[in-house]
Amino acid sequence: MILENPIKMLGLTPVRVVLHPEVSIPVTVNIARSIEEAEKQSRGERVGATDEEELEADLAELFEGAPPETEGEPEA
Repeated sequence: MILENPIKMLGLTPVRVVLHPEVSIPVTVNIARSIEEAEKQSRGERVGATDEEELEADLAELFEGAPPETEGEPEA
């Protein structure tokens, strides 16, 4: 496989696989954090920004019942 640049982002990335000096084929590499994310990418769905929004919503829901933080010294 020949990479012109390192793969540093999630998503579908085209690469060329050299099988022999005279034979090479283009291949699309799917870089994902999970199988579900890879499946979304292969269907053409965007991942990344929406995942961050979902994470923020999950965290907000998780901490919804937590007491608010107060500034200053903690009470003894």
